[in-house]
Amino acid sequence: MANGVKFPPELEKEKSKQFIKLQLKALVARQIWRDKGYYTVIQSGDKAMQIALKKMAEKDDLLKD
Repeated sequence: MANGVKFPPELEKEKSKQFIKLQLKALVARQIWRDKGYYTVIQSGDKAMQIALKKMAEKDDLLKD
């Protein structure tokens, strides 16, 4: 603790670092490829979205047979 300021634990710092990196990458993608680029990058870091896409792909595979 420095001057009464509590610093977050290492795990919280790492989560924040990863979040900020993803946001910056998405914002750069938006500048280059507009909203499609932004959402492509943001969704790559969304665990719920990845699970949903996987389930949808599995369902599509079942319907093909």
